[in-house]
Amino acid sequence: LEYWPYPEDLSSVGGLGNLKSWLSEREKAIFSPAAKEFGLPYPKGLFLLGLPGTGKSLAAKCLSKEWGLPLIRFDMGKVFGSLVGESEEKMRMVLAQIESLAPAAVWIDEIEKGMAGAESSGNLDSGVTKRVFGQLLTWMEERPKDKLIYIIATANEALSLPAALLRRFDAIFWVDLPTEKDRQEILRIHLNKKNQMSDEVEGAMARLGEVTKGFSGAEIENVVNSAMFKAFNDGVKKVTPTHLEEASLTITPIAKLRREDIEISRMWAKERCQFAQDEEPVNLENLHQDRVRMIQSRSIN
Repeated sequence: LEYWPYPEDLSSVGGLGNLKSWLSEREKAIFSPAAKEFGLPYPKGLFLLGLPGTGKSLAAKCLSKEWGLPLIRFDMGKVFGSLVGESEEKMRMVLAQIESLAPAAVWIDEIEKGMAGAESSGNLDSGVTKRVFGQLLTWMEERPKDKLIYIIATANEALSLPAALLRRFDAIFWVDLPTEKDRQEILRIHLNKKNQMSDEVEGAMARLGEVTKGFSGAEIENVVNSAMFKAFNDGVKKVTPTHLEEASLTITPIAKLRREDIEISRMWAKERCQFAQDEEPVNLENLHQDRVRMIQSRSIN
């Protein structure tokens, strides 16, 4: 367990309108003295599923600040030891420590990696992973109801995770690639953080939203950082739309590299998850042709 203080709230997360609305509703219920009298169910936690770089971990960290809860990061991979019974004992100690830290938000990042091999555990490690996993599931279901322990788990894919884990959360949200409106908001957030926002950039925001189509939030942050290097080398005080556009065309987005995987994941999520964005996901069908056209147009100009 690691204490992970984070200074920013959900205003630092671009997009994810549906998720933010859902969290706002839950905040009122969790911290209201009248919630228990009203008969509202005890909060379990939140499961964020989606592509790398789309803001899952950022949302988890900002949520703790938004709700005023200390954030505890639980690294499941470090539970496992080499001695007989060591892993199970470590897990019991961790769960007891978490209870003693309440009220708190517990963040389990990339939970699918911590649980890798649970299904075949009996053949590979004498069932250690399966027993440790079972301890966690039992605790999540039966942990003390008088202590607020809000679990936030993130995963890049959930196909390898059993349904027994997923049903122990209040909701499962699919975090997709940012829409055009969200991409513009993410650009503004990073430019403002670095004191690089200007009227000139704001005036070109529609174009910048177009050239970053298919980009994740992390890739948009890389665009801003790369544009700042270009602006610094050009000897200007702030980045320009040209710097940002040139930087975006040097990055190959994950949407292009893993288009087929993304589409499969989206289909899985449509039947099982709520969508974090409040608009339709980015259409990836013509992404490659669009980027080729943009690069060729930029070269000609």
